[in-house]
Amino acid sequence: MSTLMSGVACVLYDTGKFMRNNRSILEVWSHRFCADKNEYRRLNEVKWRMGDAHNSFTKIVVIRDPIARFISFFSNKCIFEAQKYPDRKQCYNCQGNVTCYLEKQYLRFVQHSSDGFSKLRPSYEDKHAAPLSWNCEFGRHLSEYKIVKLAVDPKDRKNGLDNLIDVLKESNVPNSTLQFIKKSALEGETMHATYDSDAHDVVKRQIETDPKIREWLKRIYYLDFVIFDFDSSLLDS
Repeated sequence: MSTLMSGVACVLYDTGKFMRNNRSILEVWSHRFCADKNEYRRLNEVKWRMGDAHNSFTKIVVIRDPIARFISFFSNKCIFEAQKYPDRKQCYNCQGNVTCYLEKQYLRFVQHSSDGFSKLRPSYEDKHAAPLSWNCEFGRHLSEYKIVKLAVDPKDRKNGLDNLIDVLKESNVPNSTLQFIKKSALEGETMHATYDSDAHDVVKRQIETDPKIREWLKRIYYLDFVIFDFDSSLLDS
């Protein structure tokens, strides 16, 4: 998701240069065209860089269903990467065990929420698996964002993309650029895509059949479902 959206933001940042260099909005994250050019870690950095102009900007956040997001994260980081780099002992060395990982991750999130990030340094796993509501300075700025829900599976991606295109159109993005973004996002995949992998299906089935796993997920992500109005029927079952 971050790969796709950084590509979209890069197209908007310098459309002509992006096109002339024949770049893709789905290119590898480590070789993204706009690295460090239009990227900031805090909204205050944007205010400092843009001055009063930031008041006229449209803030857009693109999010996905918390469970779909978790399955994608776990498949990529805790199975594929963990197998590729065993020395890292990634995902707390749980070796693909979802329950093991969630138990350890939940305790870390409890500690984060109790002690603050200054006392417990965020791990690689914390940064990828943290609740949606812990990102983007939502605590202070949620009402300022236009929220777009986007699915990664191409079969379900079109509706979310249409909503994103509508928001960009309101900001006077040229139609030719909008069509390029939509076409590129629907036709290709990022290298991290996991939705059609065996690992994705295995993790999804475990969530659907194991109430203990669903309970851990509910403890971690419940407020995401409430705040962003996602369907929580799977967790409630």
